[in-house]
Amino acid sequence: MDAAPLSNDQADELLATRTHLCNHIFSFVTPFSLKCTVELGIPDILHNHGKPMTLTELVASLQMNPKNTPFIHRLLCLLAHSGYLIEHKTAAQENGTHEQEEEAAFVLAKHAQLLLKDSPFTIVPFLHGILHPLCVKPFGYISDWLLQNKDACYGSPCHKVCGMGPWELTSHESTFNECFNGALAKWLGTENWSFVGGNMFEQVPPAEAILLKHVMHNWGDKECVKLLQRCKEAIPSKERGGKVIIFVLAEEEDHEALETKLFLDMVMLVNQEGKGRTEKEWRNLFVDAGFSAYEIVGKLGSKSIIQVYPLKHCLHRLCVRMRLY
Repeated sequence: MDAAPLSNDQADELLATRTHLCNHIFSFVTPFSLKCTVELGIPDILHNHGKPMTLTELVASLQMNPKNTPFIHRLLCLLAHSGYLIEHKTAAQENGTHEQEEEAAFVLAKHAQLLLKDSPFTIVPFLHGILHPLCVKPFGYISDWLLQNKDACYGSPCHKVCGMGPWELTSHESTFNECFNGALAKWLGTENWSFVGGNMFEQVPPAEAILLKHVMHNWGDKECVKLLQRCKEAIPSKERGGKVIIFVLAEEEDHEALETKLFLDMVMLVNQEGKGRTEKEWRNLFVDAGFSAYEIVGKLGSKSIIQVYPLKHCLHRLCVRMRLY
C-alpha cells in the first residue's frame, strides 16, 4: 500500500520521531565507549594532568601509536557531548605553512570524578560488572525467555543463556568474579570493616544494627523474607537499639532517577530474580518475616532508607510511621 502524502508538519514529526528512536537504539554506544575510556585509564590521566590535555599529549601518555589520535578524538567527542569531558581548543605548533592550527584538549568534567579508579566514591567496579559480557548477553534473549517460560523452566534470561544465575557464575568465571567483588576491594585492610564469611540465608552475625544496601532488590520475595528472618534473629529488640536498615529504590523521583530505577529493575529481571518494590510490597515482606514496625527515615539520591524494628508489642499489626519519599 502506498503511503499517503505527508504535510510538512507530519514529515517533521516523523523525522523527529525517527531521530529519537535511533538515539535510543544507539544508546548502547555511550556506556561501552565509557568502558573503553576507563579501561585505557583516560579519566585518571586527565585528572592527574591538572589542566586541559591535548590529544597529542594524551596519546603520548597512553603510549599509543600516534595514528590512533583521530580514533581517540572521536571517542572523546562522544563523551564530551555526554557531559563526562569538557573540550577546549588550544593553539598548536606552527605547521609547514607557518600557520597556527587549533588542537582539541580535554579535561574531566566535575561529576565524572566518579570514574577515577582510586576515588572513594568510584563507580568503576559497578561499570565493569554491569557491562561484563555475561551480564549483557542475556538481554538479547528476553523475548525467547518469555515465550519459552511457560513451565518456569528458567529463573531468568541469564539462567537460560548461561545455565546458572550470576551468583553461581562468580564461582565459574574469574573475570566476572573480580568485577563482582571489585566494589568491596577498596575496603580490605582498613579499620572500618571486618569480614565474616558465610551464607546470609542461614545465619547473620549478631549486631545491634544491620545494614542492607544494594542487597534486597537482587532477590525474590522468598529469599528476602528468609534474609529478613535471619536479620531479626541477629538483632536485639528496638528498646535495646535493634534495627535493620535497608536502602531501597524510592517510589517518587525526578525523571532521571525514575529512569535509573526502571533500568535497574530490568537488570534484575534479566540477570537475577529480584525486582524493585512498592511500599506495599515491602510492608508485606516485613510482615511475613515477623517484623512489627518500620519507618522511612530519609532519602539518599534515588534511594529511600527504611528502618525495620522487631518490637515486643504490636505483634499482629505492622506499625507504620512514615510513607516512602
